[in-house]
Amino acid sequence: MQRRQATIGFDRGVPAGTTVWRLLTRLDDALVSSVLAGWLQARRPPRAVARPRRYRTVIAVDGKTLRGARLADGGQTHLLSALDTSTGTVLAQVTVDTKSNEIPSFSPLLDAVENLLGSLAEVLFVADALRIAAE
Repeated sequence: MQRRQATIGFDRGVPAGTTVWRLLTRLDDALVSSVLAGWLQARRPPRAVARPRRYRTVIAVDGKTLRGARLADGGQTHLLSALDTSTGTVLAQVTVDTKSNEIPSFSPLLDAVENLLGSLAEVLFVADALRIAAE
């Protein structure tokens, strides 16, 4: 056990949960999300042969309000996420502005998916009815 801890940099024991929380809250959330999505994509087994057009990559886009997560002004955090339906992996997510709806966040989400996949060619996006903020 000690050997595995040292391998990942914990040479003086495993840090307390609060220490890990303080570290995570100081990180750039977009960067962490991008790095984790890239890592998950890299672990995905390669396709042996090209698939027919009818079997293209399908990305589901959906927005969710996070329970228990609050912004500095006390408002709730709302994310728009892109999920690869073949692997169940969230490829990218963006925060939806509290004064807006999901539609302006759709383009940056597509940009993030394109950066991860390299191209949006042969990718089919499906989305439910996007949330529109009450006026």
